[in-house]
Amino acid sequence: MKRLTILLTLLAASLVIACGKKELPVPQDARNLFAWKAAKGETFVSVENGTPRNCLSVTADLTGSARHVARYLLEVEPRTADICPGCPFMPEEIVEVTPESIISAGDVTRMTFVYCPRNSTDNYRWRLAAHSTFASVPYQFSKVYDTAASQSRP
Repeated sequence: MKRLTILLTLLAASLVIACGKKELPVPQDARNLFAWKAAKGETFVSVENGTPRNCLSVTADLTGSARHVARYLLEVEPRTADICPGCPFMPEEIVEVTPESIISAGDVTRMTFVYCPRNSTDNYRWRLAAHSTFASVPYQFSKVYDTAASQSRP
């Protein structure tokens, strides 16, 4: 009986010790962090090997420390007729992209990306992700954008 009491006490103590914060540390210095502010994407036609393809041109603003971005990812979902407005975003392609241009002004860094998805369509749903040079900082995702929505605006 005494062994059972000791065992239960040790088990309870280990559970109490295991309580606490369960996430990786994040830099407390805001100068090392970044976030997506805004983005805009448009489709354009590119001819590759005599075949026209619909490509995606993205302009995005990143606030904070863009110099601490290790890599950029573009997630693309071809927009087909069977995608409903409330359907979850399910990217078919996730590709690492390199900005074609980078312009910094104060705390905002504007960059442009161009990518021609494998499945060419008139419209795409897409989002950007930025991965930090600090392993403990999670990916920063932009919201999901829709090129069909940006084309319908005046």
